[in-house]
Amino acid sequence: MNKDTLENNPELEKIWSSVTALGRVGVAKDIGGVVVFLASEDPRRINGQRIEASRRDIPVIHQLYQN
Repeated sequence: MNKDTLENNPELEKIWSSVTALGRVGVAKDIGGVVVFLASEDPRRINGQRIEASRRDIPVIHQLYQN
């Protein structure tokens, strides 16, 4: 999924936005701060943690868009 896909498919963007916590499509800026933090020296004492950055709702969106 990229910006062009969403701009060319307003219905897909509407569906995608309806199933997100923020009510909008996520952008790189949404996780950029976490990425910068994790790439720095600051989190060197953090271990055993999981930071979820996946789209678990993609099958739901695919099903909604196909109907």
